[in-house]
Amino acid sequence: MELSASELVRQGYDTLRRGDLDAYADLVAPDATWVGVEPEDGSEPAMCHDRSEILTTVRRNLRSQLEGTLEHVVDGRNGAAVSVRLVGPEGDAGYWHHVVEAREGKIVRMRDTRSREEALRLAGAGG
Repeated sequence: MELSASELVRQGYDTLRRGDLDAYADLVAPDATWVGVEPEDGSEPAMCHDRSEILTTVRRNLRSQLEGTLEHVVDGRNGAAVSVRLVGPEGDAGYWHHVVEAREGKIVRMRDTRSREEALRLAGAGG
């Protein structure tokens, strides 16, 4: 049975918490993409074009001083809306919100959003 987007998110965060980047890579499709938040100036958002670029970004993020705690994962028609609470050396660093889309048991697209409401809307989970 193939995993849903929310199941992939939970499993992915678990592998990253353990530091098992190889297991995380197994959850991501080779042609997966990751789109950053759209800049307010209308320019193109940052983007990872494949699994290799995603893993490079994840490695860099794991080396940062921010730690993330998965707080909300809500399945919708278009994927899972995800909210991660970030904590840095000086305490609370806010939230990271995104939508994770899955197909055939693999993560195929991640899209960062400005808010939980936007993530819920884009995931088709209400809001």
